[in-house]
Amino acid sequence: YSSPHGDAERGRTLFENLLSTFPKKLDLWTVYVDAEVKKEEEEDNRERVRGLFERVSRGKWKAKQMKFWFKKWLQWEEGIGDEGGKERVETLAAEWVKRKAEEQGKKME
Repeated sequence: YSSPHGDAERGRTLFENLLSTFPKKLDLWTVYVDAEVKKEEEEDNRERVRGLFERVSRGKWKAKQMKFWFKKWLQWEEGIGDEGGKERVETLAAEWVKRKAEEQGKKME
């Protein structure tokens, strides 16, 4: 991504291949999103960044991991000044918490 001779698509392909092999490695997702955010400053690819955030939010993660992820996403939305995006993250986070609470309730029955 940041190489003077690097091609962004090549970097994306590399990350996608790594994530297809290691989909539960949140650190890989974080590096990928950070690279896209950095690239977003050069070209308008906000929807690509949002897509990555959403892909992770649909996965099965521990509460601590999702807290980190939603916080990261929310900070990014606030940083670009998108109120609609911020509200969407807050809604998705609340839905995730509700879904997890329901799952925990079913396990206890």
